[in-house]
Amino acid sequence: MTNKLQFIVHSGVIPSPDPRCKHQIVNVLINFSVPCPPPYKRTIWQYKAADSEKIKQEFRNINWFELFMDKSADDIVSVFNSKFLDIMKQHIPHNLVTINERDAPWITPQVKTAIKRNHRTYNNWVARGKPSEGKANVKKIQKETDVVISEAKVNYHNSIEEKLCASSSGCNLFWSVINRMIDKKKNCNIPPSLKIMFSSHVLKKKPVFSMNISHHNVALLIMVVLSLFSTRKLWLH
Repeated sequence: MTNKLQFIVHSGVIPSPDPRCKHQIVNVLINFSVPCPPPYKRTIWQYKAADSEKIKQEFRNINWFELFMDKSADDIVSVFNSKFLDIMKQHIPHNLVTINERDAPWITPQVKTAIKRNHRTYNNWVARGKPSEGKANVKKIQKETDVVISEAKVNYHNSIEEKLCASSSGCNLFWSVINRMIDKKKNCNIPPSLKIMFSSHVLKKKPVFSMNISHHNVALLIMVVLSLFSTRKLWLH
């Protein structure tokens, strides 16, 4: 059936449920697991803690017409993006984290720190020849690490339980939890940089669409957004 035996996890023959049937059922379990991508950096924004009043005030204090004067459409978009991101970075709490798909969902930065401390203590003890006077400290660090891991697991499970029991939670959260528990993935989790490279390669081979935006349309779009800020019709949550 195949010459790639490394992809076959299990195979066998199931007897036919009909005793009069001479045909048997051949079953094969194939390994279709998707390898995890390498760790990558991602900025996490805490939008709920954003200071919306200061953000709107910052936008009102900028003289956009003077800032956009005698600039091309590309320059206008570039200036607007730069100002927009600068304001958001000032008034929205954010931090840069490392995403590793191999990590369990309950692993927190505190857990990683405890595990690294445990490994470092044990390796130093081994490098010194495993002296008897250092064994007690190694055991102590190991127990502290176990406590941190146990607490992280309990906190994660409690948070999942609270989300599932909340009346505002929908079916999407339920199925995301189920898929996470059975390690089911719809597609490969590609880091952002690799996604950009992949998309660029695909678009170079076969363009999907093209969009031509005139100078007037770009400037008009930005002016509409800014007018919403100035009239307080755009609320940031």
